[in-house]
Amino acid sequence: MWEKKTIHILINSGSTHNFLDEKLAKTLGCILEPMVAQSITIAGDNQLQCHYICRNFNWWLHGAEFQSEVYLLPLGSCDLVLGVQWLSTLGTIKWNFKQLKMEFKQGDRQFILRGIKKSKVQLMSQEKLAKALKHTTQLFMLQWAPSVSEICMTSEDKE
Repeated sequence: MWEKKTIHILINSGSTHNFLDEKLAKTLGCILEPMVAQSITIAGDNQLQCHYICRNFNWWLHGAEFQSEVYLLPLGSCDLVLGVQWLSTLGTIKWNFKQLKMEFKQGDRQFILRGIKKSKVQLMSQEKLAKALKHTTQLFMLQWAPSVSEICMTSEDKE
């Protein structure tokens, strides 16, 4: 009998495949099938090596059981990433990014998923970012924006 465990799921339409955290997979006793190492590109063109796949990973969502193939990576900040590999099995999906809401139908059942709203965006200096990346693998999006002083500086100002 499997023990119930709450997991944090990231639904990512920008991810081609599904990924499960390596440590969690081992903790859950998943059947890990070795595979030829695949290089996976994550945010910022960073590369991770994937060595295992779990072909029949099952999870429950709003009382319904789902199953999918997942690749194992050290995710760090979430337990499961569901990408286009899973999303494409759902048929028509209705998204509302402002409300962080996703709706889809499976069989005769309607599902409404709501995202976790964070209170504010976290800004991180270049030094803190470099340190954080050395200690953990995270999935995140970075956006570089020039500061006002960089925008106003002309080549004459640099001399």
